[in-house]
Amino acid sequence: MAIYHLSMQIISRSKGHHAIYAAAYRSGERLFCETTNRTKEYPRDTPPEVFILAPMNTPDWVYDRERLWNEVEHKEKRVDSQLAREMNVALPRELSNREQRELVEEFVYDVFVTRGMIADVGIHRDDPKNPHFHLMLTMRDIDETGFGLKNRSWNPVFANRGTSHDFETRGFVKDADSLVDIRATWADYANRALDRADYPDRIDHRSLEAQGIDRVPTQHLGSSDHEKEKQAKEEAFANGDKYIPVTEYGRLNHEIKKINQEVEKAQSEVISLEKKIAERKEDIRYQLKTNSYWDSLSDVEKVSIQFVSKRMKESATLPLALECKASLNRFVRANQKEEKRISENYSMLKEAKQLYQDYWKAEPRTIEQNRIGRELKRKGFDVNDFKQELTSQVHKLQADFKRNKEQQEIAAEGLEKVNQAIKTLERLTWQSLEQVYGSKVDQIRYLPPEDSYRLLDNYLTTGHAIPFEKVESFISDSRSQKIRSAPTWEGSYNRLNKEVRYLSNWKKKLERLEKEAKFLMKTDPKKAEISLQEIAGERRVLRERIDQLKISLGVVDKVMKSELHKAYPEYDLSNMEMKLVRGILKLNEQEGRTVDLGEIETFEQAPKWSVRGEEQQRMYSEEGMAIMDAISSSISTFLKNDPKANNIHQALENEKRRKIRAKNRSMGMER
Repeated sequence: MAIYHLSMQIISRSKGHHAIYAAAYRSGERLFCETTNRTKEYPRDTPPEVFILAPMNTPDWVYDRERLWNEVEHKEKRVDSQLAREMNVALPRELSNREQRELVEEFVYDVFVTRGMIADVGIHRDDPKNPHFHLMLTMRDIDETGFGLKNRSWNPVFANRGTSHDFETRGFVKDADSLVDIRATWADYANRALDRADYPDRIDHRSLEAQGIDRVPTQHLGSSDHEKEKQAKEEAFANGDKYIPVTEYGRLNHEIKKINQEVEKAQSEVISLEKKIAERKEDIRYQLKTNSYWDSLSDVEKVSIQFVSKRMKESATLPLALECKASLNRFVRANQKEEKRISENYSMLKEAKQLYQDYWKAEPRTIEQNRIGRELKRKGFDVNDFKQELTSQVHKLQADFKRNKEQQEIAAEGLEKVNQAIKTLERLTWQSLEQVYGSKVDQIRYLPPEDSYRLLDNYLTTGHAIPFEKVESFISDSRSQKIRSAPTWEGSYNRLNKEVRYLSNWKKKLERLEKEAKFLMKTDPKKAEISLQEIAGERRVLRERIDQLKISLGVVDKVMKSELHKAYPEYDLSNMEMKLVRGILKLNEQEGRTVDLGEIETFEQAPKWSVRGEEQQRMYSEEGMAIMDAISSSISTFLKNDPKANNIHQALENEKRRKIRAKNRSMGMER
């Protein structure tokens, strides 16, 4: 049976709320809050169906949920700012998932989006008996340039007169200016959807008392029984007693009314339960409780934890700090390899210089001089341009050496901070486990850091401590689960690519069949009409498949960028093209290591017979060199155009230009 529920609240900073936290809960997505530097994720067994609707004049980024609500957070400066309006609306469970979505899209677009609001919608179907949707609405005008002023003209739409708890005055009422009664409007839209689906049930925005009906119909009282019950009520009232029904149907109706009251209460509790859970998770006191050790940390410890959060772009945890250390160690190994390459090339240049000197010492046009000339050419030098080429190579190696030293210093400083963060987070983890297990915690002190955090995380998630005798099996299962759940981005991407080709061919086939059916209309209209109906049905299925494919491709893109960010946390990869992301991931997988982006940028495949070519064959696989050759120019463009990409490269260029200007000024003064 269709039920009515519609409630509204303001997401406000004064209540400890954050728009990005609310959006993460309602969408089930992993979102990063730039104002708190925290990542929020509330996974669900049944993923919500989410989408964003916006007016035509809005910029494209409003469809990026994370950026949309971060922009809202940045725009609101006051500590008591109202960030968004939120509605919680029950959906008719008689409707199919597709019919529910169409109903929500129609209602939200007509009532809110046409007025200029951006609507973030999340349809929740965790409980099949309680499908409902959450709706977050922006409160400011927006155009192509971004958010503007608060739109006060929208307030009458959400007017709430009086303090009565009656349905007629709770949440939304008709306003003389807007003539909009949202509660009644929703009932009208929902009932039209039920009618289209051929369901007789209807919802009513009015209270049960206002409707004059009970959820469970009462039995009709005959005139005799009616008079008896009326007399019993009057006598009870006169004597100050509690009214007790005196007829069989009177007693039955009394029980029915009690049941209806209990059902109504239960329905209200079920619908509001999710809202209460969300409020608790968003409550700033709850957040402080989960981070109660922060104030006890020293400045050095706080800086180290903030370093991990900033580098990995997530809230710092012990496993994340360990992952951060692993990425820095990869960075260090890449620098060491680069240092070895520079040293070997210096030695090669010394050998080349000696060969050049020997060349001119040898008798002209002799076998010995020709041999030395060939050896120089093999090392990549021309005798006639040797000095210029040598100078160029030396300057390049000097720049590489300087850059590598600076990177080593940055990595060393980072490792010092991340080691401090690991030490701090490990101590905090054990302090928390001591609260869970008490003095018996010493029985599990042997656990490595990541496993100890697994125990704590399980307790924070479920509220249940793993018994000591089951710790080993729990840890083993957790490790296996992590391996099984590791994202196979390449397999997913290849499968989706096949799906793209399949749907593309399907679309072409339908276009061909439609053309044939229209041609057939001239000779056999009946058969053509049947064909067109079948094609229309297939087109609907095709649209659904395409919509689902777009969502899946978006998820895989996010997984790939997340994987790449773990390998290169010092880069901002948000604007990197997906083709380049896939190329780098494939290269790292092929080489079995994280290849430095600067190494890819400067890569230029040399002939196999040359010294450089032999060196490349020692360093890279054939497929790896082919990938690097294909993406090196794209990497160069990315590093030059992205303001946040590898600040080291930009800093080096600025320093180089500064020194040249200083040298020129100095020379001018001397003259």
